[in-house]
Amino acid sequence: MSALACVAKDFGYHITGSDENAYPPATTYLESSKITWISGHKPENIGHPDLVVLGNHIRQGNPELEALLESKIPFVSYPQMVRLLFPNAKYRLVVAGTHGKSTTTSLLGWILTQAGLNPTVLIGAQSKNFNSSFRLGSKEILVIEGDEYTSSCLDNTPKFLYYEPTHAILTSAELDHMDVFNTWEKQATAFTSFAKSVSQMLIVCGDTLNGNKLSLPTKAKVEKYGLGEFDWQATNIHFSGKLTKFDVSHHEKLLGTFSMHLSGKHYIQDSLSAIALAHHTDIPTHIIQKSLLTFKGVGKRFEVVYDKGITIIDDYAHHPTAIKVTLEAASSRYPSRRLWAIYEPHTFTRVKGLLPQFAHCFDPADIAIIADIMPAREKALTGLVHSRDIVATAKNHPDIHYLATPDEILAYLKQNLKPNDVFVFMSVGKFGDLPKKLSEFITIQ
Repeated sequence: MSALACVAKDFGYHITGSDENAYPPATTYLESSKITWISGHKPENIGHPDLVVLGNHIRQGNPELEALLESKIPFVSYPQMVRLLFPNAKYRLVVAGTHGKSTTTSLLGWILTQAGLNPTVLIGAQSKNFNSSFRLGSKEILVIEGDEYTSSCLDNTPKFLYYEPTHAILTSAELDHMDVFNTWEKQATAFTSFAKSVSQMLIVCGDTLNGNKLSLPTKAKVEKYGLGEFDWQATNIHFSGKLTKFDVSHHEKLLGTFSMHLSGKHYIQDSLSAIALAHHTDIPTHIIQKSLLTFKGVGKRFEVVYDKGITIIDDYAHHPTAIKVTLEAASSRYPSRRLWAIYEPHTFTRVKGLLPQFAHCFDPADIAIIADIMPAREKALTGLVHSRDIVATAKNHPDIHYLATPDEILAYLKQNLKPNDVFVFMSVGKFGDLPKKLSEFITIQ
């Protein structure tokens, strides 16, 4: 919402707003754009605007929402506002999927920027290249992360169905948002509808979608990418220090060799999709290669926050599939070093619905610690499932523990860490600033 507010301000709108428990970098973006906002939600905060934009974290019963409904002031959701801001964009490039959206969106936006195309970019995380979750550009080219979650508490339409993409990437498709889609069939319907909305080009990950047998009826041209035999293929993958190199072929014709400072096969897949879409927007190969080599990634996506003997990585992984590939990447990048997985589960419905998938996702780690579940919007569902259920499901792991709070976890880590250990913290939120606190403890030793 802060990124959208800054883009709207740049396009000439007068913007105000309100939020609860807001913190940087979102508040920093607002301050840098000189946007006034109010901490807390009260009916009088609404005022008399021409239009109100609802974030999808707002729930019915919110005092401002109730005041808004009584006032008859027009309102829209976040994705509807995006459509209002970009009604006639020549290119609307949307990145959708269960995993890899933020990284792929950021990379695609970076490639187009390096090519001089001046895109406006909206990302669900902080891009290290833009030093922000957005880039202010023209109204002609939009690069945006497309989410299948509901648009608002008053509109169950998946957000990405409002974007009407000319070009799109579908990185993956798994059951994830259990509070909205309680079966795979329901979530698959959202992705199928998204595919139908694409007008020109749809780039699809063959490695992850084939197993789900996802139907992709669309008027757009469809090409698949991956590590298998697809239209776009990455081969000759090798790691040289902290650099990953691979060859890219299109219809079995070599496009070139590409290098990046990211580790893990999932990042190769994400990069391959951005390379493919950039190629189809007529960006020269050498610019794509340079862009990938200078791409710094996004915040909390395998972000190395400390690397002096002991390595500390902060990551966003919360779905079992993302947990496993993140730990596999850490194991590959730091072989022969003891690997810790410290995980804060996210939402009760997700943990309950995906519980069997937690059985082996921590296998790449030598030691796994599971914290209390972060309820987010589900504070009323405390009794549905417990973190101990994850530990019980992963009972075959040789060294897995339940430690409830960040303070308990930090004390345990201080007592048991050894030189050359690698710690991977995985959480959606701040997780008690554990990565920072552990690095501070190590520094003063």
